[in-house]
Amino acid sequence: MDFLKDFSREFTNEFREYAIRKKFKSGTQILNENDNCEVIPIVLDGSIRVYKSSESGRELTLYNIDKDESCVLTSLSMINAFPFPANATIDRDSELYLISGKVFLQWMEKYPEWRNYIYQMMNKRIISLLLIVEEIAFRKMDERILSYLSRKFQENGNSFHLTHEQISLDLGTAREVVSRLLKDLSDKGLILVQRGKIVKLKNF
Repeated sequence: MDFLKDFSREFTNEFREYAIRKKFKSGTQILNENDNCEVIPIVLDGSIRVYKSSESGRELTLYNIDKDESCVLTSLSMINAFPFPANATIDRDSELYLISGKVFLQWMEKYPEWRNYIYQMMNKRIISLLLIVEEIAFRKMDERILSYLSRKFQENGNSFHLTHEQISLDLGTAREVVSRLLKDLSDKGLILVQRGKIVKLKNF
């Protein structure tokens, strides 16, 4: 794994000894709200979606865990011995390293480089969660979807593959709202909306 290049040989040897490598299919639910966290994942390939859901069934994506990343909420749950406060599902076919809670806590005490890795993940997630709070509290949905599309185009080039349902889950709104706003942008000639794909036609 790329992130191991910054770790000591001693830690790398222990990681290879204790980390369990496992594959998961897209859609697999790996944690539900209030579950006890027994292992912490590190993504070797694929992506994990961490989200909150309301009683009505509406969902809001908190963050995605991608290659070489770990789950901040799982880390906090293990350190503070409280249940997992969200839900986590495999967003696309993934291969993960799984580390037991006991080993995780031992490494937090034993290896400064492991602590730095975990704290860097925490800093990154806090910033991204603050941006989500800011967008929900202070920006209208049409502004939020423009910002969302801009980020996706920046990450993926002039097109990306996502359904209206997936976008609505990321933004915490109804699929019908997303479909209407995408149609408005399409009518303005800014994007081309295809089945499961969005193409940028003009800068915005």
